[in-house]
Parts: sequence; structure tokens; C-alpha cells
Amino acid sequence: MKRIYYVTIFPLFLLMLLSGCAGGGVIVSSRTYVAGTQTVTYSNGSTVTNTATSTAVVWASDHITSTTTYSFADGTTNAVVATVAGTAGTPSYSGSTQTIVTTYGDATTSTATNAAVSNVITWASDHVTRTTTYTYADGGSNAVVATVAGTAGTPSYSGSTQTIVTTYGDATTSTATNAAVSNVITWASDHVTRTTTYTYADGGSNAVVATVAGTTSTPVLTASVYPSDWTTTGVVTAPSTSSVTITYGDGTVTTTQAGTTALPFDQTTLSAQSITDPSAVVASTTTTYNLTWGTPDKSGPGYALNFPNASNTLSSAPGYAGITVAGQTTTGPTLLQPSADVLAAWNSGWTGKGINILLSDSYANRSGCTYLNGNCHGVMTMMNANLSAPGATLFGLDYAFVTNFTGTAFDGNGTNLTSSKSINVINMSWGFIYSANNWNCSNGACVAPTDIVYNDGITSTATTHVHLINVLNGVTSVTNLSNFSNTVVVKSAGNDGLDTKYDLTVLALSGNSNVQSRLLIVGALDKNGTVASTASKASYTNYAGTNTVISDRFVMANGEMPWTTGSVKINGSYFGVMQGTSFAAPLVAGYAAVLMSKFPNLNAINTSNIILDTARTDTLSCTPDCSSAIYGKGEASLSRALAPVGRLR
Repeated sequence: MKRIYYVTIFPLFLLMLLSGCAGGGVIVSSRTYVAGTQTVTYSNGSTVTNTATSTAVVWASDHITSTTTYSFADGTTNAVVATVAGTAGTPSYSGSTQTIVTTYGDATTSTATNAAVSNVITWASDHVTRTTTYTYADGGSNAVVATVAGTAGTPSYSGSTQTIVTTYGDATTSTATNAAVSNVITWASDHVTRTTTYTYADGGSNAVVATVAGTTSTPVLTASVYPSDWTTTGVVTAPSTSSVTITYGDGTVTTTQAGTTALPFDQTTLSAQSITDPSAVVASTTTTYNLTWGTPDKSGPGYALNFPNASNTLSSAPGYAGITVAGQTTTGPTLLQPSADVLAAWNSGWTGKGINILLSDSYANRSGCTYLNGNCHGVMTMMNANLSAPGATLFGLDYAFVTNFTGTAFDGNGTNLTSSKSINVINMSWGFIYSANNWNCSNGACVAPTDIVYNDGITSTATTHVHLINVLNGVTSVTNLSNFSNTVVVKSAGNDGLDTKYDLTVLALSGNSNVQSRLLIVGALDKNGTVASTASKASYTNYAGTNTVISDRFVMANGEMPWTTGSVKINGSYFGVMQGTSFAAPLVAGYAAVLMSKFPNLNAINTSNIILDTARTDTLSCTPDCSSAIYGKGEASLSRALAPVGRLR
């Protein structure tokens, strides 16, 4: 408030008048004051009101106590003391502080700084605009608006994405998902551990480690090529199978399967692509098989041409062990057509060429053999081996060698050997039973012996069987014959209609682990079985039986010699129908030779196991319930054996 100071000056004449009046005998009775007004009362009762002629204002040090001294014309004064509050200005604000400047009458000022007594915070919808309304003791208020940025949390990462959660003052959050602006990939030395380091706009980075398996290639089979002139001057191209490789993310390529000894193909890998004949080294879960092709026999299709029909008369009479097999009314014998499997093998050049088969049989009296005296038995077994493996080289040895080792081996023409021959397959279509009992056989009907008689039979033949096993294991040598310890051993099951364990030779061979691992025991069927025309177990044949060591090495094959009555004479003697496990066994021996000619790197164990593992029961009349105690592994299948992948043990 602006205060104006003033002094009222009464006119001189008025003062003089007043004084005059006083000089007239009227005296002043009293004087009273009200602020700057003086009231003079005279003795005659009259009053005069005078205004101060001057005013003087003095302020106390508290700035609110003012003393106003009024001076009047008669020389009197009147001091008036008043408390004059300062005038508070309009409040100003800064944050939570209120400032009020008070101006006092003495023109001084004081400044009061007041803290808010309360506040209320509100947030705008943008979550960063905060309004704080402060309330003060005087009822005033001040709204302070501020922009409060949220607080970014520690980034988290998922793959190439950065996630930042920002928390705002109003307790809300926002999530920002940011893509990497760049990345760098490095690989560990194992080729599968990949580290991808992502970099983000805020300078952050995230290393993501992942195991990235390589991409495995699929083997591809390129089929064999048989040019039209392959049986003369052309060359057969064996099938080939592309290697299995793994291509890694760092560009490294590793070959894991190449069909070599060092990197064989895995059987399951090939089977998944239905590759059964890769011409390569293949590993099963337990064994490695070298199934690389040999050289096809150019004569194979020519052999097949001799048998175009179900029954075929050969143009010439072949000889076996020096004994001629002719027709009864023709020069050559009339023979039944081999199975489709055999013909297909020949037409592909797989004939057993390069493989040596030894027929251990009755040859001592072959020169005088007839249908009635039975001495042509060895001639027929050699003939049947030839009719499944016409390219194989055949040798004979009378079975008396097992007792005295004095026999002399001879070739297929009956000529005694003068140099050593390495034998790949041996066929034995004979066996011992107990001579004192002969299992009470009568007209082909035999009775299983008691345990006592059976054990007596085992004991009585033990020495002979030790001699035989020693030969087959290479412990004992036979003149001009070698390689017995790596020879496929084929043994006929016997014709007693009994459990094969009662053939004491089978029992002995299966009981020796070195022989057992390459042993094939062959029972007889009534014909070559097919899916469309199944074969049955021959009535006379021994069956696989209860000894699992035997049944696990047991297969079956056609036990009929391939002719009909009136079509064959041997050594000039007319022959009728012939049947027996003696003739089923050399058929399988021929299969082994054909198999080894296609895969010349197979050993005897692998060869025999392939024949066992590829045998089938869907060509048998017992299918689908063929007991292994009767049929063993089933009918030997040449076609499956020649493309065995997927069935290898």
C-alpha cells in the first residue's frame, strides 16, 4: 500500500483570529486529538477543530509499528501509534516451494518461503507427463508439470530379438522389441557349434550358441549296366552308390559312408533307400560284408539258354566224376528247368565261376555204379551242384577220407589232382547214425532213440567226427586240398524223418564253434517253392528240431533230382525219380558258390550267414506259421542272397 504523507497549513489570519479571541478573555479549557485533528474547547464552551499543520511518521524496527506525530498550529502535537500489517504480494512458486513477498509501510519487504503441506500427483496418458499439485497452508496451490522418462530395464534376448521393458512413474510398463542391426557367425572346430553374435542399435549384443547338425546326404544307386555285347567283348559296369556325406554350416563336407572297408555303408542307410545290391562294403549292426561285385561270367546266359522250357533235353551227355549222364532215348538227358532264381543269376553272369566246390561223397565204386547199387550217389550230388552253379569248378573226394585220410581228390572229370586246390565250399550228403541201432529204421520210417542209445551213438562216432572236424578246421591236411578253415560247410539233414540232431555228423559239426559259424544244414522240400506255388516239407526229411544251434543253421531246398522217370541214365543205368536231402544239399552248395562268385571278397562265415538270413518262408505251404523247429530259416533263396542288404545279421 502506498501511504501519502501531508501537512495541512491553516491560514494565518485564522490563527490570528483564534489568538485574538483568546485575547478577548476566552481561555482554552481543553484540547483533544483524533489522529491529525485537534479539538479545542474554550471556557465559554465553544470549540474549534484544527487540523495538524504537519505530520511526521516514524516506523519501528518491526516495520509494522508506525508512530505518526501530528503537529498543530498552537505548537501541540499528537503521536498516534498504529500497527500496519505488510501487504502480501501474489505468491510465486518453484517446485514444491511457495514464495510470498510482503511489502511494509516503511517500504521494506520480507520474503516467506513455504513448503507445501500436501501434494497430489497425476499422470497423463503418455505415462511420462507428471503433474504434481502442491497445496500450501494459505490454501494456495501450484501445479508442477514435468516430463519423467521411464526407466529402461536390463535387455533380455531371444535369438536375434532384443526385448527392453521400460517402467514408468505411474507403474505402467512398455515393452520394446528390437531386431538386431547386424550379426556375426562363428563356428567351433566341431563344425556343429555355431555362435551368432547379434548387435543392436543401442550397442548391446547377444551371443546365441546353437548346435546345428550337418545335412546328411542320401545314397543314390546307379544301376548296373549290361551292354548288349557283354557276353562277348563288352564289359559290365557294376552298380555304384554315391557316398553319404554330411555338409556342415561352416561349409565343411565330411564323408561318413563310402562303401569302402574304412567307411562302409550302414545297412539301415541303404535299406531306407531300398538299395539291396550296392556293390560296396556294407556294415550291419554286428558284421561288415564286402559286397563288391566280381566279374560276371560271360557264359551265364548260355547256360540259361539250355533250359528255355519246363523240360529240356540237352544236346550232349555231360560227365560228372568221370561218369556220363545221358538220356534214356536221347544223347543228352532230359532235365527239368532250374528255378527262376537260378536262371536269373545265370543271365546276370553269376554262375559260381572261380569258386571251387568239393563234393565229399561215395565215389570209390563210381565206375561200376548203377541205379540199384547206389554207387552213383556222388555222381548225382556233383550233378546237382553243377545245375545250380555251372561255372564253378567241381572236385570229388570219397567220404572214406574221414576215417583213413587215404582218399585221393579228383576233378569233375574224375582225374586225380596233381596240384593243390583251394576249396571254397564243401558238400557232405552223408552222415553217421549209430550202426548198432540205425534208429530202428525200416523202409524209411525211423524211431528216435532213447537217450542211452543216442549217447552210445555219439560216443561210438566221436573219433571219426574229431578227424572230420580237424580236417575242416585245417588242423589235419588232405593231399592237394587246402583252405578248409575258410570253407562253407554244407551238410544234408538226413532222411530219417526225425529231429536233425539224430544225424550224429550234424550234431558233431554244429557242436564245434569254428565249423558251426560257417555251417549250412539242408532239409528237403518237395519242389522249388514260389509265392504262387508253395513247396512242402518232404515226407522223409529230417526237420530242424529242438536244438537251436542246429535250427539256426538250417535251411531247406528242393530234394528232387531234376528229371522224371525215363529221362536219365547214369553210367548206362536207367534211373527213375531220385529224391533226398542228399540232393537238396548240393543245390545250396551251388548257391554258396554263385554268391561267392558275385561277391568274391566274402569269407565262408559271411557267405553262409547271408544264405541263412535271406532264406524265406513265404514260398512254403506252412506260411505264415512256419515253425523254426521244422523249417529252420526257411527255403534258401538265391535271388535274395544275391541282393542281401536289409537282411544281413
